[in-house]
Amino acid sequence: MLMIFFKKINNIAHTFLKVDSNYTNNNKTVIIMSTTLTENKEVKTTNNPYAALQDITEVRPYDAEKDKALFNDLRKVLEAHGAKDRFGVTLLHDHFEVNDGEQMIETHDPITRELTIKPYRTGSMKHELQATNWKFDGGEVVALQFCVPTGQGHIGTIQD
Repeated sequence: MLMIFFKKINNIAHTFLKVDSNYTNNNKTVIIMSTTLTENKEVKTTNNPYAALQDITEVRPYDAEKDKALFNDLRKVLEAHGAKDRFGVTLLHDHFEVNDGEQMIETHDPITRELTIKPYRTGSMKHELQATNWKFDGGEVVALQFCVPTGQGHIGTIQD
């Protein structure tokens, strides 16, 4: 399998060429990377909403002092729209590549009290998805995370 994906890390656009092959029953993955310096502006190279997210080690974490004014403004907007208890704030980041055609979907186990978020290929999925996490992309709102709602909450497991 051959796949090309793009990622912006610290204002540097990286192009990755991923080649999966099978060598004597041992699965091997070869990743070739090229790097291009860019100016201080957003690089949009794919319609994959996860591609532009920074790795958790690169994104600037929440700072109570520096982010105080921002969070106060966000709170005021949510209060003005009666949505303070409906929406919150999340630190946008990634930990691994999410491929085109995949969506991050949360499932849960109420007995062990575990919440799992993992990528699923959603093209042939028979479940209806409900967006639970979004980001702004230019003038658009793009969903990043989903759950599968049921009449009693959301689905615990998804059969691939």
